[in-house]
Amino acid sequence: NICTVYEVRDGESTQEKPMQELTGHTGYVSCCQFQSSSKILTSSGDMFSHLWDINTGDIISKFEGHGSDVLSLTVHPTNPALFLSSSCDGTVRLWDTRRDYSQRTFLASDPKAENRDVNCVSFHSSGHAFASGADEGTCRVFD
Repeated sequence: NICTVYEVRDGESTQEKPMQELTGHTGYVSCCQFQSSSKILTSSGDMFSHLWDINTGDIISKFEGHGSDVLSLTVHPTNPALFLSSSCDGTVRLWDTRRDYSQRTFLASDPKAENRDVNCVSFHSSGHAFASGADEGTCRVFD
């Protein structure tokens, strides 16, 4: 339930003492993505994503909306305020860190599938499309 941040200097990690331990999720941490050099997004089995200040260890924002574990995150390549999250609820959600609710929900797996987990999501380098991969054996591209 902890995202541990280590300082890296000259390509070597100083793993003896963490720079910061980000505690606040009640479920396992499934993914993390930097939003900037001082902010990181995490996703968790507690159905939340959090935006953290790495320097203080404080939660800046909590993002709630998925109906099951949040498995993956991806930050928009040109607008770091935007990110996508994928979940075991079969959806991908678009978030704006300046708001406290999701901007849009995409169905990313077959609602009739036995296992609807959407394991991964990634923005295209242009930021105009994204792809997701699901346990049902599909990869979907949203353009």
